[in-house]
Amino acid sequence: LNDERWLELAMYATPARRVRQSALAVPATYVARLLRFVATRLAARSQHIEFHLLWLRSLLDAHGDYVQAHAPSHAAALRAVKKALSASYDSVADLADGNRHALRFLRTLPTIESARLRA
Repeated sequence: LNDERWLELAMYATPARRVRQSALAVPATYVARLLRFVATRLAARSQHIEFHLLWLRSLLDAHGDYVQAHAPSHAAALRAVKKALSASYDSVADLADGNRHALRFLRTLPTIESARLRA
């Protein structure tokens, strides 16, 4: 888990249905490193947002007690996760706002078209 290339290969080769089992198999000493790695990928605005969120949740479900008990040594990793989650939230919120405005516009098109045809 110290080589980022192997970590990336292993993470993306894991099917989504096996992520929880894989997270349970991760030794506790590597949890902070893996949390930082997933946070980095999530912050990069990857198209795999759901997969990254699944990894984060699975790691914290499996090792949350350990992380909490060793909070000072995991603080940097947790800050990276928080920052990545905030950035992802902002990105998704902006996308949702744009979709809402586009939908509102599309709903008004029939009204505009019928007014144009009457004129």
